Amino acid sequence: MAERLLSLMRADVENGTFRIDKWTKQTPSDIVPYLTEWLDEDGRSLSPATRKDYLNSIKNHLQPWFAKNPYQLHELQYDVLCRLLNDIQRTGKGKKNVMYCLRRCLVHAFKSNRIPAIPLFPEDSKYNIVDPIVKWLPEERQIKVIKAIPEEHQPIFWWLKYHLRRPSEAMALHKIDYLKEEDAFLIRRTFSAKQLVEHTKTKRQHLIPCHSEFKKIMQRMPIYLTSPYFFVNPHGKLAGRHYSDCCMADLWHKACTKVGEDIDMYSGLKHSSCSQYINEKGYSIEP
Repeated sequence: MAERLLSLMRADVENGTFRIDKWTKQTPSDIVPYLTEWLDEDGRSLSPATRKDYLNSIKNHLQPWFAKNPYQLHELQYDVLCRLLNDIQRTGKGKKNVMYCLRRCLVHAFKSNRIPAIPLFPEDSKYNIVDPIVKWLPEERQIKVIKAIPEEHQPIFWWLKYHLRRPSEAMALHKIDYLKEEDAFLIRRTFSAKQLVEHTKTKRQHLIPCHSEFKKIMQRMPIYLTSPYFFVNPHGKLAGRHYSDCCMADLWHKACTKVGEDIDMYSGLKHSSCSQYINEKGYSIEP
């Protein structure tokens, strides 16, 4: 037994992971505090929404599991990660988000020389993720939903229909983002976890030509001199009176109820407009 323990200690020394307290007493998992330390340090580069999701993964899934299963950072291997995956009480995509959070933490640990290598993670097939069927509305039905929204709120929904962007980008659009000479919109900011950030989700800027049909709507839009936002909620109470995701989702849901539709806002706008180009207008997805 002594020779075996000595061999294990030597292996830890060679790997640069030797810790005397591992061999002298039962120690708690060093992953539990490190997860929080990592997020505090690396989280500055994350979007507010991603940081919020990681914090949820750490507090509700990773730290409770490692408190019951006190592995050390350098002891994480494929079989341990498979056990963790099977114990996460979330659906397939939710499980993957938790494991991706842990992997990003271990990448940071590897770069900081805390572990000798990044362990292999479970294959995608182990998550049992099934791609959902894309829901979309034909243009005639989509237009009925938008027209069922109170007219004062319709412009932002028409903009989303014609320009195929994310609702958070429409909410964050500023007046200066409409470039009059180019007759185009510069997409360069978004809302993340209700916070305005000066970049898009993909960290790329996009120049989108103003659709001819929206140009007619834009000419009739009221001008709010005190707000920097392109779309202003006339009854809004937020700073600058920009739209919120909850407000837009509520307007969309009420309009769907009026016309007998049952589809979420993202699918009813971006997914539907993209699907219309393929299924109704005969365009190809090939470049």
